[in-house]
Order: sequence, then structure tokens, then C-alpha cells
Amino acid sequence: MTFQSLQRVLGDLDQQSSWRSHRQIQQVLTVWPELVGPAVAAQTRPWALQAGVLQVGVSSSPWVQTLMFERLHILEKLNARLPYRITDIRFSTTWWHRRSLHSSAELQTESARVWREHPSRLDGTAGDRPHHGAAAQPTDPESAFRAWANQMRSRTAQMPLCPRCQCPTPQGELERWSCCGLCAVKQW
Repeated sequence: MTFQSLQRVLGDLDQQSSWRSHRQIQQVLTVWPELVGPAVAAQTRPWALQAGVLQVGVSSSPWVQTLMFERLHILEKLNARLPYRITDIRFSTTWWHRRSLHSSAELQTESARVWREHPSRLDGTAGDRPHHGAAAQPTDPESAFRAWANQMRSRTAQMPLCPRCQCPTPQGELERWSCCGLCAVKQW
């Protein structure tokens, strides 16, 4: 085993694109509040820097529109302060609520959490999970449909009914919207 100097190890690490990208976004986060001011900084969140394009989460669409008019001015200020060049800035409300998830394991964990907390999720009873190996797999479309219909009937048999459409509804939807998800969408 050969030892390398710390300077060389850090230099090698600095050449990795993921590390460099992480360091660059950290530099943006450091100067962002000072460059855009406290009011704008409270409504924005620099999210990522990819191929020279800075992605910024914004709290609302009116803020996105306002910042688009100021984009070139902000870009000029950033390039004057940073040791690398940013070619463009994209503002979006999509990035406002996202959390930084770097690994696929974190992404899977977050996805599982979202599904666990989703109001349409059933409570974990046997009807919530598919039955594997309990019966032979259907061989034709009609028997496949009958098997699916029977499974749906057994899943929904104990569900409360939506007060608007009288369809079986997961309890979480009733607690959240006071009706099923479909009726909730219709009222918006």
C-alpha cells in the first residue's frame, strides 16, 4: 500500500464531477442571500448546478415571473463573485418543495415514506397486499378480470363510503378531504 499526500488525495477528489458540483452549489448558497437580498432569498432556494445552469426553487409563480426579468442581472452578479461561470439560471416552483436526495437508497426511502403517508393507502391489512401463490394465475383475460374484480371487492368491502358518490373510500382520504380522492379533485 502506497501513501499519497493529502494534497494529492484532495486534488483527486476535487476532480470528481459529483464532488465539484456539490462544492459549486455550496459556493452559490454562500453568496446567494447577499447577491439577491433578504426578501428574494426568503422566497428562493438554489437547488442544483448542472452543466453551468443554476436551478433555483421559487416559492410561487409570481416570484418566478419576477425573477425571470431579473435573471440576467442575477447571473452577472453571480459570475462576478464565483470562481467558475454560470451560463444560465432556471427558476421553478417544482424545486421549491423538493428535498436534496443524493443516493438511490435515499430516493427509495423517500418514495416509501410518501406512499406510507399517502391518504389513499390502505391500513396494511391483507387486502392491501397482493396474494402470491394463493391461487393459480389466470390464463385468459376473462378469468384475470374476474380474479382482479374479486380482489377489489374484498379490499373495499370494509371501507367507509364517500359521502358524495357513495363509493368505498380509504379512511385516509376521508380524513384529509372529507370525501374520496376523485370527488376531491372534482371540487377543485
